[in-house]
Amino acid sequence: MTYPIKTSSGPVAVGIAVALIGLLLLLSPYRGLAVACLTVAAACVSSYHGIELDVGRQRYRSFTRVLGVHFGSWLHLCPCVRVVLKAHSDMMVHPNGSRSLPAERNEHLTLLLATPGTSIGQVMAEFTLYHREKALSVGKQLAAALQVPFVVMSDV
Repeated sequence: MTYPIKTSSGPVAVGIAVALIGLLLLLSPYRGLAVACLTVAAACVSSYHGIELDVGRQRYRSFTRVLGVHFGSWLHLCPCVRVVLKAHSDMMVHPNGSRSLPAERNEHLTLLLATPGTSIGQVMAEFTLYHREKALSVGKQLAAALQVPFVVMSDV
């Protein structure tokens, strides 16, 4: 059984704008272009990114869904003892070797699967700090699908 988990939405605002253009073009002689615009709009509005687990076959994939079709390659799913949500703050290093100012830090949340016997986990998704609630929701869904505990690090 597979478990698709939505991690982020597609460009809905773009889809709505293209749909409006398509509707206006329906009133013109360019009906073929109108149909193309409406098709692109449907693809934008219906698309999203996610993670799909196939626990029986021990595999997973990060995918993009467009018009109901999932695009993404399957990868091996390592044994997992828990799902972890950690905060990260990467320091940017510029080509001249100088380090970034604190305002240039790339702060994000990383959702990973902790594997037994190693301190390195399998990264499943990354979220901006503004999407903390989505990261928590996705982490809970992954833990439930894999039947392991969900751990949120204290700095999240």
